[in-house]
Amino acid sequence: MKKLSGWRKTALYLTILATILTIFLVTALVISLHVINGGGASIFGETAILSGSCDKTSNANLWIHLAINVIGTGVLGSSNFFMQVLVAPTRKDVDCAHASKRWVEIGVPSIHNFRFISKRRILLWALFSLTGIPLHLVFNGSILESKATNGFVAIMASETFLDGARFTLPSVTTSSSYPSTLDNESPPNKNIRSIKCSLGEESWERLGFQDCMRRYNDLEVLMLDHRHVVMVMSNQNNMPSSRWTRSNVVKGGNGWDDQDAPNSLWFAGAYYRFRDSRGLITNSTNNNTVPGYYMQLDPDTGVIYMNETKYEPAFQTMKVDYCLSERFHAPCRLSIANPLLLIVCIMCLSKCLLCAYTLKVRSWRSEEPLMTVGDAISSFIAKPDTCTKGMCTLDAEDLHMKPDPERALSSPRPWKKKQVVAGNAVNPGVWILSYMLIGSLLVLGGLLLAPALQTQSLRESRFAHHHKNADVNDSGLKSASLLGLTMISNTPQLLLSLCYMTLNGLITRMLAEFEWASYGIQFKALRVTSPRGIQRSTYRLQLPYRWSIPLLAISSILHWVYSNCFYLSNYEFYDPMIPYEILEVDRGLQFSSVAILIGFSISVVIALSPMILAKRHLPGQMVLGGSNSKVISAACHCIPVSSSHATRKAGVVTVHPLEISENLGDPLHLMASMKLRWGDVSTTNAESEVGHLAFGVEEQGVTEPIEQKHYSRRACDS
Repeated sequence: MKKLSGWRKTALYLTILATILTIFLVTALVISLHVINGGGASIFGETAILSGSCDKTSNANLWIHLAINVIGTGVLGSSNFFMQVLVAPTRKDVDCAHASKRWVEIGVPSIHNFRFISKRRILLWALFSLTGIPLHLVFNGSILESKATNGFVAIMASETFLDGARFTLPSVTTSSSYPSTLDNESPPNKNIRSIKCSLGEESWERLGFQDCMRRYNDLEVLMLDHRHVVMVMSNQNNMPSSRWTRSNVVKGGNGWDDQDAPNSLWFAGAYYRFRDSRGLITNSTNNNTVPGYYMQLDPDTGVIYMNETKYEPAFQTMKVDYCLSERFHAPCRLSIANPLLLIVCIMCLSKCLLCAYTLKVRSWRSEEPLMTVGDAISSFIAKPDTCTKGMCTLDAEDLHMKPDPERALSSPRPWKKKQVVAGNAVNPGVWILSYMLIGSLLVLGGLLLAPALQTQSLRESRFAHHHKNADVNDSGLKSASLLGLTMISNTPQLLLSLCYMTLNGLITRMLAEFEWASYGIQFKALRVTSPRGIQRSTYRLQLPYRWSIPLLAISSILHWVYSNCFYLSNYEFYDPMIPYEILEVDRGLQFSSVAILIGFSISVVIALSPMILAKRHLPGQMVLGGSNSKVISAACHCIPVSSSHATRKAGVVTVHPLEISENLGDPLHLMASMKLRWGDVSTTNAESEVGHLAFGVEEQGVTEPIEQKHYSRRACDS
């Protein structure tokens, strides 16, 4: 195999990197299924890879998703590279287009070329596009952050409960006819005894009643860092807790086996912090009634009003004095979503195969594609195209504005100097279609930003996957699967990738024009795929690294920001009772107003960047190329210098007149491998008033076109 050079070497490196990434992802999937936690995980399930405090897992999730978006952007850039390679025409494709009075675009990603390239390459291009869609929709969701919220037991008891006073379940206020206390080994008893035994530990903190209610009676506050609560209470009639017996407290409480024994436990209830009223100790919409008990708790004062028909007068008014709250970090997790990672692995493997096949595609074995403007110039100089003979003043605007440019250029025309900006190199239709797409997405972003700010202010919002961010309220999301929610939340990622490719295409076209125009101001070697002579080799296509690297970096940052705008929320609700297992998992979508604002602002600035570049003036007086094959071809009908007869005597250069014949192949090939400049080229007919514009070497004394001088290929005829 011959040594790879130019774009093929870059393509090889990208293929190797894609293969390494695929191996890494497949290995991660295998480890997730068969190694972590002893193996045995389901391909349709999840595997926890990190467990700990929610702050710890949230920070890890933030950086992991940054890495995912950097990798995703790299995959996008790699796909964009190969897709541009696939639409690059060969010289045969160009000749076919010119023969049918059409043209192709060179050095830019253009679907305009589909008409003239092979169906195999069109299929490969489509496959690169299609395999990218699932990646953008599910890659971010392959690592799933699960935020936990603790269920808790709320205990109302006397001060003596803290000092070891007797208690039993049911509590002293229970008015049922159940005749005996619960077994000491029953789950409720074990739970309360466990709580009571831990009260002397440092994990408990004292709170005032108002702080206690803000923490435990607000569904908007997730129980991430706290669990059980003991509400210490007293009797408003100064009745000591030693008098807390069923016979004294409950009316008609006869029949209990311990009805005369003191019980320091007034109330105990388990609360499940789901996203509904089941998590409230007292509900203001139901007269502040404590569920399941005949009492009302005033959330402002802490006064408890007992039902007059159920309780003795001395115990009908109680009051919570303070609370003891347990500090306990809910076990948040980071997990690998195995089915989503499987999809990512399949898509990455597909891209590896596509990259490898593109690198060795059969239709390129006999003829190299024209990847860069330099490739096209070299090809047209070495083998001039008869279809553009006599059209040396042809520019892109002629082809866009004139119905029949060949007839318009049938006679010499005067040269008019003009200042041209880079934006003129882009077809107006391309500008319109590009900004229709970009503009529509920006409008959509603006329409989403407005209600987001109305729902949640910037002060309340948090960047990243934070539990304080607002929920997307849509009943249809409740029944959506993990895959469905992931695809919905990552739709902005797909749209952002479309915008990236659109902006990349616009910038590439304008920078290609700057490279083309640079040949009109100085002698320089061509930048080609396979260099000959002093030609320069190229590892890129058209976009210089000083542009492509910042573009990829900005794209990575934007993808990361977008991943924090709308995201999959995954909450695990823990049982308040021993052994504290997960009772319910709630999945949905959340959004961050501040992330949406940041993403929208950056997007607007980036969307304007091509317009700023479009206003820059092109150097020199080169004809406007527009990456158009006909314009490039028309500028390459050179006057060859003989390799054996070119001499310098008193400023005179001996040249051959331009004739398209086999015997001039070697001199033209020689010229293509030398330093070249485009402009007014000296001819053998010194008395002619009609000049010729073409590429020439230093010996030919190439100058800028002369104002009002007539130019045509006819000046070069002998």
